[in-house]
Amino acid sequence: MPLDRVVALRLVSRPLLAATIGVLAASRALPAQPSPVVVVTDRISCASCSIVRGAQLRFTAAADTNRIEEVPSAITQDARGRYIVAFEGRGILQYDRTGRFEMRLGRFGRGPAEFACPSALVPLPGDSLLVLDECNRRASVLAADGRIARQVRTAQQFLFPVIRRWPSDLVATGRVGTPAAAGRPLHAISLAAQDVTVESSFGATATSQTPNNLANAYELVAADRTGGFVSSNPVRYEVHRWRAPGVLLQTLRREAGWFGNPSSGRIGTPTEPPSPRLAGLHVDARGRIWSFTRVAAPGWRRAWARFPAGAREADRSNLDRSLLFDTVVEVIDADRKTVLVRDTLPGAVHHVLPGDDVRVLVQRPRAFDDPEILIETLSLRER
Repeated sequence: MPLDRVVALRLVSRPLLAATIGVLAASRALPAQPSPVVVVTDRISCASCSIVRGAQLRFTAAADTNRIEEVPSAITQDARGRYIVAFEGRGILQYDRTGRFEMRLGRFGRGPAEFACPSALVPLPGDSLLVLDECNRRASVLAADGRIARQVRTAQQFLFPVIRRWPSDLVATGRVGTPAAAGRPLHAISLAAQDVTVESSFGATATSQTPNNLANAYELVAADRTGGFVSSNPVRYEVHRWRAPGVLLQTLRREAGWFGNPSSGRIGTPTEPPSPRLAGLHVDARGRIWSFTRVAAPGWRRAWARFPAGAREADRSNLDRSLLFDTVVEVIDADRKTVLVRDTLPGAVHHVLPGDDVRVLVQRPRAFDDPEILIETLSLRER
């Protein structure tokens, strides 16, 4: 199906459409390990806590061609504070710490120094940057001046990479088409050689990855302060805490009245609201887990206002996703096994930035053809 078309009754998010098979190196499967499953109820344990919305950053550019008017496929901030923003079909743009446009990194295309579908941006030691390009099937290391320093071939699409030790020890999620990886959405990979090496594949449970069950093909992944990481399936509100690849410490299973577990994950129709779907995770400096779940906005029906009545397919520009969602933010204390605080953020959170601060890229409605894309900083206030 062309990228400029959508099916009204079954819209699928971009990462799942791009799931691929094929691998460049054999991997081993780590058995699913039983771990303590802790049920976390909807009860709020800190009545005096609140989520505070802080600084907002809007991207600006002298030329209209460099404005951010659509949700990027990836975003990060490097050691110098510069924002690197990637778009499918547009390449990669660089902005300074105030959001002012500086330059383009590479060009759009299939050539050696070009990018087609950049799906992940990760700052590296030495002020360089890792770019995963799913369409070009490669990982590129960019030097501080934006030039290509090294490229690694990959037959898979990997998302949400967490660097444990560069370049030989990374954790990422994706669909790897080998018997050892079947049903396991997480992978320990190395980018030390000319081709990516999948060292092992693992998951909290072995799950089906048939075409009708693509939601299990990937998980959201975020690093924590101990050298471990957390993960969660977008349609199943369970946060898995990992000490290392395949070493599962704990599963926090949320019992949330507003989130059917699992959720259908469907984007809805003109008469059906979108189902809840996890959009990102973050572990703060104190080990608290922040979760971001897109839910139906009160006026979600307005998002379908230009959708032809009775149509099953239409141009995606007819659906205004900025009107479709709000985002439920929760802060979970893993040690106390409770939800400290819950709040609803106007608009749809699409990316959670790495770093000490909790920062999200959010899309908010401003007018039907002019949604607002900005970065907002959040903090937890404890009185």
